[in-house]
Amino acid sequence: MKRVVKQLAEVRAERDELAVDERVLERVRGQLTDERTSTVAAPEQVGGRAWNRCGGSWPD
Repeated sequence: MKRVVKQLAEVRAERDELAVDERVLERVRGQLTDERTSTVAAPEQVGGRAWNRCGGSWPD
């Protein structure tokens, strides 16, 4: 019985660690999404003209 109680405690601790890892992953995923959105939305200046980094084309 002691072994089962110990295993249950270990499983609960691992579950808690995984929950923390999942929250960190979601936060980082959100940050990356925000960075990608801001990068795509802002064209850069190349030779005095706006240039879209993602498309690699000159806007009309």
